Amino acid sequence: RSFADMRDSIKKKIEDLRVLNVTGEIMAGMHVPLDVLEKALMVMRGHTNVEWGSVYLYNKETQQLEVKVFHPKRFGEVHTAARPFKLGEGVAGKAAKDKHVHYIRDTSKDGEFQLKAGDQQAPRAIICVPMIDNEEVFGVMNFSGKVGVVTFEDADIEFAETISRMAVVSFKNINMLNVIEEQNRTLEQKVEDRTAMLRQKTNDINNMLQNMHQGIFTIVAGNRVHPEYSRYLEAILENKNIADVDVMDLLFTN
Repeated sequence: RSFADMRDSIKKKIEDLRVLNVTGEIMAGMHVPLDVLEKALMVMRGHTNVEWGSVYLYNKETQQLEVKVFHPKRFGEVHTAARPFKLGEGVAGKAAKDKHVHYIRDTSKDGEFQLKAGDQQAPRAIICVPMIDNEEVFGVMNFSGKVGVVTFEDADIEFAETISRMAVVSFKNINMLNVIEEQNRTLEQKVEDRTAMLRQKTNDINNMLQNMHQGIFTIVAGNRVHPEYSRYLEAILENKNIADVDVMDLLFTN
């Protein structure tokens, strides 16, 4: 029996690794942050037989956990109206604050789950998986299902935590790439704007040099005259061969 249990445990571990590898590849190809979170919910739902799941992300400004995505979609109305939680408030808030998975097999038999006065709900099985980013709270994945149907053992904690980490990393990577793309677009626009301004200034200077009745030029290395000079200089010096000429020859020859 011990050998059979060990064999089954190894098979399950191998299957879990396969699912994690496939999930990681899929997440790596996603471009929408919320799609990553929904994929994590989908994988966990298939792994634990829960009915639905949702992701609460931590808002540092309000210091609350706010619902952002849910799966499957038909439970959208339930989750859209879900209220935010403070850290330590409710099972989800406790999981986020404690930074470890909370599993309640039967809400009717667990003191950790407390209903508000007047609330009446059928007993549920609840799984709350914290989402951690560099030791800081990123959010929490919250799952609910029927008592006796939900399958979640100690060996599944590592699977859930790995899915959570993958979702956080992929979510942040996509956001970072979006920020870089936006900065690149902004940089391109800035370069275009600066180029247009420079072109306008150059045109203004050229117009000034072409129309003013003064002789203006600059001297560069080697005492040579720079090719850009005022057109009236040719009239003053009675000479059109001015560019790149030695300034002393230009002024004093003839």
